[in-house]
Amino acid sequence: MQKQIVVSVESEETRVALLENGEAVELYIERPVVQRVVGCIYKGRVENVLPGMEAAFVDIGLERNAFLYVDDAWPPGGEEDEDFAEDARRFSIKDILKGGQEVLVQVVKEPIGTKGARVTRHITLPGRYLVLMPVVAYYLLLDWSAVVARVLALVPPRWRLAADGLAAEVDAVLGQYLRGQLLVMGALAVFYTAGLALVGLKLALPIGVFTGLAVFVPYLGFGLGLVLALLAAVLQFQSLTGVLLVGAVYAAGQVIESFFLTPRLVGERIGLHPIAVIFALMAFGHLFGFVGVLIALPASAVLLVAVRRLQALYVSSPWYRLREAAPPRGED
Repeated sequence: MQKQIVVSVESEETRVALLENGEAVELYIERPVVQRVVGCIYKGRVENVLPGMEAAFVDIGLERNAFLYVDDAWPPGGEEDEDFAEDARRFSIKDILKGGQEVLVQVVKEPIGTKGARVTRHITLPGRYLVLMPVVAYYLLLDWSAVVARVLALVPPRWRLAADGLAAEVDAVLGQYLRGQLLVMGALAVFYTAGLALVGLKLALPIGVFTGLAVFVPYLGFGLGLVLALLAAVLQFQSLTGVLLVGAVYAAGQVIESFFLTPRLVGERIGLHPIAVIFALMAFGHLFGFVGVLIALPASAVLLVAVRRLQALYVSSPWYRLREAAPPRGED
């Protein structure tokens, strides 16, 4: 049997056909406006169990029910064991699934035409980035000096000294920002752990450390820590007083972080006045939302370096010196 795959790529859609002996047996159509669901994980409900087809139809919230074959219907675990596989062949789909049963499934094939998506209970999470990113980061760090030298070689020779100085200054400022942020995280981890322990919360150590480290992500980290602490307080104290005390610890921590730690430990390290730090966070947050708050201080540090360079160029320019040497009006 001769098999061929024919692909047609156009601006509005991509079509893939599988040919067997010159006849089309499968056709896949993908359009940009259509949302792909392959790899998505759903919690579905078994609608129909068909022993004759050895399959079941599962409602996962899409337009058509998903198709679950008996080989994909077994709960995960043990399916690679030969004894397990031998025993599995003796069972029917009705022995595995019941109508109305809730199952966790993953889409392995897109819905086509009148057919719903095909799903499986064997959930897999791709880990290629988990392996790829550390390897790429390792080789980047290993060859970082060579990469910087190659990039610097692309700069025209007359600008190379200035570009090298600018890059070195930006690197130093961002390094100071990172070290200052680590100090803020450590100080807040100690504060929240001690404060929650004084209140009497049993989970003070893990929740306090998590909150301190998570404040690297503005608002989101603090919010997650607050929710965890309040839930733990409700379950442990079962009284309004304990919950209010936990809330007071987090309110005090937010005030200390916003008005003292970040302006002093981060702002002063990168050369920003504490008031400038507060206004930078407000301005970037207003313009770019959550992402703006996240990049406000490092972006402000880079802008500060650029402003200092422009100021130095202006002060050393002939136009500035000409004004400096010009006599006051009214004098000959």
